[in-house]
Amino acid sequence: MKQLRVITWPLRVAAGGTLAAVVLVSTAGWRATHFEKMPAPSAPSKEKNAAEIGAYRSALISELDRAVDVDPFHPERRRPDVRYELPGNAPVEKPQAVVAVPDPIELLGTVVIAGGRSFAMCQTSAGTRVVHIGDKVGDFTLTSVGQGNAVFVSPEGKAMSVSVKKTGS
Repeated sequence: MKQLRVITWPLRVAAGGTLAAVVLVSTAGWRATHFEKMPAPSAPSKEKNAAEIGAYRSALISELDRAVDVDPFHPERRRPDVRYELPGNAPVEKPQAVVAVPDPIELLGTVVIAGGRSFAMCQTSAGTRVVHIGDKVGDFTLTSVGQGNAVFVSPEGKAMSVSVKKTGS
């Protein structure tokens, strides 16, 4: 009679892995169902009034307290009329910068020539003139010329595209 040979080391590894998995699942289940006791508060907190907090909108402190006391997921709860803002988040008004209105440039026509010799015919309050790439019209510099279109750049670096007006407009 032939004896059956049992491979013992893979069987032992499988049994050890199964035992480790059972321990891990049991530990996780126990930790999920048993909670630690919450520590008692050390001392009642003193409420500060709006002046001590330095709140931007002191009227909203009472609204915030009321919102905390009410169930936030109650079906009859509605959004407040005034949005809550944190203290110190006052809207900052930006100073209005005085911007000089540029002299209007009207593009009468363009000539596109290979080799960078293109030019544009422009009309300003000073009169009509031919402007080549790199020339200035008031404070603006002509940087590129296309068919029916010219691009000027301001001293601040902002590009202004001017197109030829259509006939009859």
